[in-house]
Amino acid sequence: AKAADPWNGARPDLLETFTRSHNTMLGKDTYTVALLKARPDRQQSNWQGAGPNELWQKIYAELDRLQTCRATPTPDTPPPPPVVPEISVTAGAGVTEGSAAVFTVTATPAPAAPLSVTVTVAQTGDFGVTTGSKTVVVPTSGSAQLSVTTVGDNTDEPNGSVSVTVSAGSGYTVSGTQGSASVAVSDDDDPPPPPPPQTPEVSVAAGAGVTEGGTAGFTVTADPVPASPLTVTVNVAQSGDYGATTGTKTVIVPTTGTAQLSIATTGDSSDEADGSVSVTVNTGSGYTVSGAQGTASVAVADDDATTVTLAAPVAEDGGTREITVALGRALVSGESVTAPLAVTGATAGVHYTLALKQGQNLNAHVTLLTASPHSAQNPAVAFATGARQATLVLTAVPNSDTDERTVRIAYGTGARSPSSQGLSGGITASGGPVNTVIANDDQPPPPPQPVGASLSVRDVEVNENGRRFLRFMVYLSETPDETVTVQVTTRDVTAEDGADYRGVPAGSRTLRFAAGTRLLYRYIYIPILDDDTPEGDETFQAILTNPTGAPIARGTATITIKDND
Repeated sequence: AKAADPWNGARPDLLETFTRSHNTMLGKDTYTVALLKARPDRQQSNWQGAGPNELWQKIYAELDRLQTCRATPTPDTPPPPPVVPEISVTAGAGVTEGSAAVFTVTATPAPAAPLSVTVTVAQTGDFGVTTGSKTVVVPTSGSAQLSVTTVGDNTDEPNGSVSVTVSAGSGYTVSGTQGSASVAVSDDDDPPPPPPPQTPEVSVAAGAGVTEGGTAGFTVTADPVPASPLTVTVNVAQSGDYGATTGTKTVIVPTTGTAQLSIATTGDSSDEADGSVSVTVNTGSGYTVSGAQGTASVAVADDDATTVTLAAPVAEDGGTREITVALGRALVSGESVTAPLAVTGATAGVHYTLALKQGQNLNAHVTLLTASPHSAQNPAVAFATGARQATLVLTAVPNSDTDERTVRIAYGTGARSPSSQGLSGGITASGGPVNTVIANDDQPPPPPQPVGASLSVRDVEVNENGRRFLRFMVYLSETPDETVTVQVTTRDVTAEDGADYRGVPAGSRTLRFAAGTRLLYRYIYIPILDDDTPEGDETFQAILTNPTGAPIARGTATITIKDND
């Protein structure tokens, strides 16, 4: 402090001032000290008097006050650190497309100088907003306005929004609770008119295949689903004869869009080709018919076996015999049957040949297979689509063999058993085996003329419905000088022992001629069996064996049974 010059500078010698520094714990404390050059002593007797001492009294009082203030120095308080503004953003009211969305960017506390803040603008929807990064300058007042323009259009679209987000930057921090804000943007365009109601298109789909006696299932579908139950007419048909109720039916399609239709089939015991049940959507009111799926079919499988019959209905004639292999019905598309044969008793090509009979309308779609695993000895009859019967011809081959041979034709077995493809019920093989005798037509070297008596037999015919027994004669040519015996047996040709006659087993019948006898014949009875089957004439043989006392001149006779049916 500087004392005032009571004399207006007239006595500058009385007072001088200077600055003194005082070290404290907090640093230097500078103050002013006033020293009096010439001052009265306050102990003087005239100190309390009037005059100049009155002024000195005031000076001393002030100096005492200053001395007291500076007696205990006080350290200086450091200035507080500067405060970094926090930036927040708030949204204005919602707008309609074509108006500007307004935002307020605020700095707290207000900056000491204008502050540049970076924000990011985005939108939901398509309202023509210029999006991306923008810079907002916040003045020292602490807040700034940001307007984001939207563009109006004529397109109906969902409402959306415009948003502003404060980005991190220099000289400020981002508010954790109000660093982003959004303004709702409303679309002002009318939606397009709804499309006219669409007429449902009706289709039909087939379920899985069934076996005769099962139910065929179909699904009728309307797309789009009808607003109310829709009446649809369909036509039901079948291929084959499976007892399905055919014709027009009505199906109600509910608002769910689909309806089930069941068609029952009937099982039977008749072998027939596999077939199907079909449903076709008819045109009608309130719907259209699908061009791609307007009809559907469910396969129906027959479960009855197809019979395969082996027979030889025609007797030998001129060295040949016909053999038939017949199916219970003609095959249809996708079906085939193979009937392998096993031939024994003679050698193919040496004693006989076996071939398909030639002629118009014979053996259509039939093939005789001789390639492995079949052969000329053991061929197979193959039936394709349309085939029903195969007629084979067995022909005896001329040779020098003097033996008679019985050719036996039967079905193959094991891996060569009859088989089929495409027949749901499979096959059942019946008939056979067929036996055919290849008689020897080669004359053996003439035996030496017998000396004395000889044995012989003669061919015989007998009616099937005639006598119950055939008396078969064996002749001796002359009176023997010694006892003569011979055995008689029978053998099938086309007639069958047990079915057409009762045969004589080998070794079971012996005829005897006593020495010197004049009765030169003997006989046996052979039962003849009548039946009601039309089968043509049939034959068997009677044969002489094991003679003693006389040779056999003719040892085989053919007995013909004349059919009466």
